[in-house]
Amino acid sequence: MTSLEKHIIKGIRLGNVTQVASSYSWMQGQNLTETFTYDASDQLVSASETQFQSYLLDVTYGNWGKISDYDLTRTDYYTATVTQDSRSFTYPGNPGSPQASQTMFAPETHTGTTDAQYTFGINGSLRKVETYSDNPVTEHYLFNSAANLKAYGSDAADFAYYGYNASNARAYKMSLSGTYQWQNGQQLQLSLQPQLSMFYPNAYINFNGNGEYTKHYYSGSERIASRLGNANTDITVTANARLTSRSTQLDSRFQDDIRELMSDNSTVCPPSGISVNSLHQTGTSDIYYYHTNHLGSTAFVTDNNATITQGFLYAPFGEITTEYAPLWQNGTLPKYAFNAKELDEETGMYYYEARYYKPPVFTSRDPMFEKYFWMTPYAYCANNPVKYVDPDGEEIYLLFYTIGNKRGDDMMRASALTRRRDIMNSGSFDAKKDIVIMCPIRDLASIKNTVNNIKSKYGDNYGKIKEFSLWSHGSIDGPTGSVNTSENSLDTKQMSIKGWSEIPFDWASDAEANFYGCRTGVEGTDGSSFVQKLSNCENFADVTISGLSDYGYPSESSSSYIKHSDNYISQNDSVTKYYPTYMVSTNRLKRRISNKCRFSNKFKNGEKVN
Repeated sequence: MTSLEKHIIKGIRLGNVTQVASSYSWMQGQNLTETFTYDASDQLVSASETQFQSYLLDVTYGNWGKISDYDLTRTDYYTATVTQDSRSFTYPGNPGSPQASQTMFAPETHTGTTDAQYTFGINGSLRKVETYSDNPVTEHYLFNSAANLKAYGSDAADFAYYGYNASNARAYKMSLSGTYQWQNGQQLQLSLQPQLSMFYPNAYINFNGNGEYTKHYYSGSERIASRLGNANTDITVTANARLTSRSTQLDSRFQDDIRELMSDNSTVCPPSGISVNSLHQTGTSDIYYYHTNHLGSTAFVTDNNATITQGFLYAPFGEITTEYAPLWQNGTLPKYAFNAKELDEETGMYYYEARYYKPPVFTSRDPMFEKYFWMTPYAYCANNPVKYVDPDGEEIYLLFYTIGNKRGDDMMRASALTRRRDIMNSGSFDAKKDIVIMCPIRDLASIKNTVNNIKSKYGDNYGKIKEFSLWSHGSIDGPTGSVNTSENSLDTKQMSIKGWSEIPFDWASDAEANFYGCRTGVEGTDGSSFVQKLSNCENFADVTISGLSDYGYPSESSSSYIKHSDNYISQNDSVTKYYPTYMVSTNRLKRRISNKCRFSNKFKNGEKVN
């Protein structure tokens, strides 16, 4: 906690947050006190900030946690502008209801400050909102099968277009303005021009249509800082063909997507000439630091000199009540706000990777709704937004390595560090969704409790285990620890198959388990190897398990045996440096005259796989 911020959770009732006291210097050090009350199901029913009345919230619920009434009054701290949002929702209640075939949990209409009618698609994602007021407007949404928003359009001629990579992570977005051409009362053509563009090659960098880029820094999965493009560095990039075709050429798919948002058959002219050939400086190389509250939401941002540059106050479900600098870094740095998620101001929705959130509910069903069958799949955090954060994670990577060995400690650790680097640099890893956890161990039996603890701590936020790898000494009977095995011991420092079968893994799809110990994939006298026996265990079902097919030796390459310098870890001024190290299978006699290495033996459900 710094002098710039105080954020204290004052009360806990049955695990629920009942009061939060905050003080931010960007509000002249004024104290804020928020109070919260809940129903018997731990759903938030009322909340208020009493010092400046920045918000007042009342919520009622129906069956399955469906919001019946939502009444929120917000007051901007700086402008004193009052915004009223009062809505009473109705839901499909009979087989003849227009949306009964789509979902019984998504609203049909709301009445209140405005009146509106909702339409949801067959996959349960929002398709249209028709708002009836003094200035009626119709908003159209086009989602793909993965609940990713592809396009947005409104009667006000505001449009947005989005693209995603093979992992369904956002690759780019464009906000566009439309100009209609009419003739004899008929709409003939819609011409679109880009206003703002943002591209996301990975979680560590983004750049806009001008090529101005920002780098992001993380502690684990938490974004802690962002640096604007270095004033002395240009990075040459080539937009991939998919990006180019969508943004600079006449793209029929783009036209089809936008046309789905329209009520007529007029011609759509796509935007012209977004071309990014190199990334360059923004004119400064300032770094900005994120200061978050207990939910990970951005409370304020400071620069190199600890000067506050941005700040937010929120209502409980994520609506911004006050923003310190609304135009700060607009178009250069994404607006990371509630739960540190990016706010798309063109739609008013937060991008939660797996789906989109428009407070107080999601716009698509929870992809894990079958697991939480008692709750509407559109609810945000079981309607307890002050206690919980919606998990967006997908995969956990567990890298175990033994310590306390007579020899090889640095080699084991360097191998695990190398694997961590390779995972995080892979195209499938998303630092915002996935996590790599390194675990030093001595006793193999401790793996069971360690996995249990990791599941309890990280499972809700990061999903299931994608990889389990272990670097250790080993033999035909399996890995070897550095101390005697305390449970299910086999040959003192090894663990029996029974012990391995009791580890409660919670595997993701296409998961793998790798054992980098000597001969862990070699057949014993009974005709089967350690990894083959393991692949028959119920807790390793459908998991690809690999073990070394000979003795294991450290190599500077993963595809061939290149003798390592034996210099694995160095320490200098409290900075640990490691040298890339791979454990490969090779014959201990022939390795001196050949750089060939043997493939690991792999098994799945008892059968050998390539």
